[in-house]
Formats: sequence, structure tokens, C-alpha cells
Amino acid sequence: AKKLGQDDVATFLKARPGRDWTRAELAEGIGWRINVVCGRVNELLTPPFDALEEVGRRACLITGESANALRLR
Repeated sequence: AKKLGQDDVATFLKARPGRDWTRAELAEGIGWRINVVCGRVNELLTPPFDALEEVGRRACLITGESANALRLR
């Protein structure tokens, strides 16, 4: 089985420019469990990747809760 990785998250986001995403929205959009998405997102937020940035909090479209929104740098 293919390992779910950072490239999958980056490819998903690059194909959908012009908006930000919460972790739950990414999980729903990609079709992964939230714990897998959170692991990949945390890796992409920090060196050596630094591919994502948090852009503030907003209501998540999936959970309705306030959550950090992300986008590609």
C-alpha cells in the first residue's frame, strides 16, 4: 500500500488554489482520516518543508467549530 504523504496534501492544495482549508476540510476533501491529515499538515508547517502556513481561525465547513485555516506558502 502506498504511504500517505506530504506530496498528496500539496498536490490536493495546488489543484484547488484561491482558498484556505481546515484540517477537517482537508480530511474530507482528500478522503483520509483526520489523524493522518494532521500528521502530514504538521510536517508541512515546519522545516525542512515549510510548505504550508496558518492564516488565522475561522468556522470549519465540516465541524462548524473555530479552527486554524491553512494554505500553501
